[in-house]
Amino acid sequence: RRLGPVYHDPELDCLCVFDADIISKIFRSECFGAVAYADHYRHIAARTGIDFGAIINVLNHIPLANEGPRHRALRGEMASVIGRRARETAPLMEAFTVQLVKGLFRAGKTIDLMRDLALPIYDHLFSLWLDVAHEQHVTENDFSQVFDRSMSLNRRKVLNGKIERMRAVFEGLAGALASSPDIAVAMNIIGNDAFVGSIALSVWHTLSGNAGRRIDEIEFPASFPSTGVPYIERMALETTELSGFTFEKGQRIRLFLDATTAETKGVDGDVSFGKGRHLCLGKPISLVVWLGIA
Repeated sequence: RRLGPVYHDPELDCLCVFDADIISKIFRSECFGAVAYADHYRHIAARTGIDFGAIINVLNHIPLANEGPRHRALRGEMASVIGRRARETAPLMEAFTVQLVKGLFRAGKTIDLMRDLALPIYDHLFSLWLDVAHEQHVTENDFSQVFDRSMSLNRRKVLNGKIERMRAVFEGLAGALASSPDIAVAMNIIGNDAFVGSIALSVWHTLSGNAGRRIDEIEFPASFPSTGVPYIERMALETTELSGFTFEKGQRIRLFLDATTAETKGVDGDVSFGKGRHLCLGKPISLVVWLGIA
């Protein structure tokens, strides 16, 4: 970040963006598109002969990894699952979160923010969304590695196996599941680290800045002050100038969302939910949960 709001990193071989205003403009612009992650895995599979079918399949069902008509169809399908019982879900999640926080934050009690707070909230929310007891069926939470461009082949193979098994679990629940198995897997991949990490980091950030104070005396920010999504990548679809910086067609651009949050910059972290056509579908319920914690 000391090198400026935008600079080219030779090791990452991409443009790095740290400025919230520029990130917001890129999110909203039609001149920047989602990275073709599925194509990346197809190239690796063709080069190595390794089967990455489960990863490629799920990437084909994740809205933020697609553009155009496919993106709109996937986003609509996911939105219908989330919005199906939205009026019921919001008060249920707020009540669940309030009760959980009351039980956890007691004098002399030690709390693991991931295990005791964030994961139970995540499991409860996905149980409401998917109509199954989520915590009984999904026991791992490292699936967002699928977006990591620098993973070893062995880690990719392990991840492919995990995604394959998760899809098989949802396939077995198809009669009760409120979505298709593919959409259920996709929702877990884009929701887990983003939701769980943002809750845990934001609570830690808020409490660590108010050491020695009672939790009911702390003024919580209106939105998440930190994010579990350190960055999102885009591709420049055409040469474009924004805020005095030129983005060449075909350049890969890494948008550092964690540099826009209160944890590092003291500004509202709202941009961490994205903007424009890829705006996070879980933003409304995430803010309800944050209100319940606060």
